[in-house]
Amino acid sequence: MIPINILSKVGIFEVEFEGCKIKVSVIDNVALIDRNIAELRSSLRKPVVGFDVKFGTDHHDQNNAEIAKLLILCMKTRCLIIQLSNLVSVPDGLKDFLSDESICFVGKGMGNKVTSIHRSHGVSCATGVEVSDFVARVLKKPNLIGSCNLTDLAKEVGLVTVSKETGCFERSCQRAPDWSARIFTDAEIKSAIPEAILCYYIGLTLLGKLNL
Repeated sequence: MIPINILSKVGIFEVEFEGCKIKVSVIDNVALIDRNIAELRSSLRKPVVGFDVKFGTDHHDQNNAEIAKLLILCMKTRCLIIQLSNLVSVPDGLKDFLSDESICFVGKGMGNKVTSIHRSHGVSCATGVEVSDFVARVLKKPNLIGSCNLTDLAKEVGLVTVSKETGCFERSCQRAPDWSARIFTDAEIKSAIPEAILCYYIGLTLLGKLNL
């Protein structure tokens, strides 16, 4: 078993996204999850976190059902990728964080994602916010409810610097990696994070419009 002080270094990625360097930690160790969640919480200045779940096949299910493999949490230039399928148990620190009703966990397709992590891993997210509904409510544009295009939603709230590269990842122009893997490449990590980052910045911008 790799000592935790070394393990904390080997899962670190630095990814460039929209001109910013994002520090990404890929974690499947309970103690490291608690440590990183505590750091994320302590640096939380606005009550919003970008949220995403990546799915993979459950090989123990005879119907090969899709289950949650990765939980992605993003804020500013920091992302945590938690390898749910590799955990023996989900740490209390993560459960407490996701059940904090003062935080908006903003993502796309939240109903399915929140249900999935609860069903497969017993993790509840008390305030999972569907990004399109949030945008529609704050901007008072009901036609945006159910919109699936994050790039368009970002532009609606005034984030005009979203690049073609981000839109390309959103349209899944690359074949999705195997999210069940234990080790990922730089390119796979870069393809994993745009949705959660965009949802974070959309949510942050909306809170600003509400003077929060």
